[in-house]
Amino acid sequence: MMAETVVTVETPNRNAGTPAATPAAGQAQAKPESNLNWLKFNTQYFITIPGILKIVQVVFGIICMACASPALIGGTHFFLFAVVTFFIATLLWTFVYLLGIREVLNLPINWILTELINTAIATLLYFIAFIVQLASWSNLYGRGRGSNIAAGVFGLFNFLAYAAGTYFLYVEHRSAEMTGIFAHLSPGEPGLPSDKPPPSDSHVLDVPVLGSTDPMTSVPEAPACRLRAAFNGLYTMNRATIRNRLRLVQLLLSIVALASSRPQYNDGFQWTALFVLCHSFVLSFVLFWDRRCSGTIVRNQLPLLNWRRLELHYTGGVTLILYVLAYGLMFANKGYGVNYTYNWISADFTLLTALVYAGEYWVQLRDIYDGPF
Repeated sequence: MMAETVVTVETPNRNAGTPAATPAAGQAQAKPESNLNWLKFNTQYFITIPGILKIVQVVFGIICMACASPALIGGTHFFLFAVVTFFIATLLWTFVYLLGIREVLNLPINWILTELINTAIATLLYFIAFIVQLASWSNLYGRGRGSNIAAGVFGLFNFLAYAAGTYFLYVEHRSAEMTGIFAHLSPGEPGLPSDKPPPSDSHVLDVPVLGSTDPMTSVPEAPACRLRAAFNGLYTMNRATIRNRLRLVQLLLSIVALASSRPQYNDGFQWTALFVLCHSFVLSFVLFWDRRCSGTIVRNQLPLLNWRRLELHYTGGVTLILYVLAYGLMFANKGYGVNYTYNWISADFTLLTALVYAGEYWVQLRDIYDGPF
């Protein structure tokens, strides 16, 4: 029986230099790469607190511009300058986060620090702008008064939004700094735990024992009520934390006193109080932020000064001046109608601010004579 011979005839390819690439069945043909593949919408950022704050800042900026336009007096011109400038800046930062431009542009830019500086400047200018706007329109009557006062109130709200944004950016900046510091440390160096495993025969059980009298192992009893727990925490709080919280309360009370002030043209007490409250707010904010930054803003720049004594004299001086001005405001000319009510509110909050400064002065005296605790 003869063997079969199989002959395979190959058709010569006319394009010999370029072999044809036939896609397999069911395989999709590759699409050409687009130049906009880097463009991705980062919508998840706007469900976080910094993203929500940016939306709030943009919305409040639109309301401020709508209420204050057109500018009829000089104070409104400055107010609109601050609002429009930082509305554009915030809108640009919003698009930076929405389009993910930070991740695409490989530039040697410290994005967090840049945004922190921008937001801090916006906070300061908004603080000045809403005070100027409210003070300019408090004694004016006629066309545009209501809308311009509403613009000043929304400027106050936007100031608080930018202040909150500054705080969260500062926390992120400090976290990035600490991450960079620990990234340069290898395991086993001071500051990081060693990767050496513990001995095999050591077994530590960190379980509280019920009924034990040892404070390290016994289960803490639940407080009788939240109010008692709050007072216990205040009693055991160290003085540095108490001073920081008192300083924060001073700033909040100063904001209310400034926002409700309606100085009359012929009253010296009200204009003096406005001047002192503005400058004490700025100085107290700088000192507060410097303490939060461990003295890197002011104290480290002037190390030869006795900052404890200097801050003690500053707090005592502001306490005395605000205390005198608060009683002067109570007997001053407060105007008529709504201005009368607002000036009474400003006088009361000025007195409260003086009392909080007095409380911090007492804590500083205890630190000097008893030592820090």
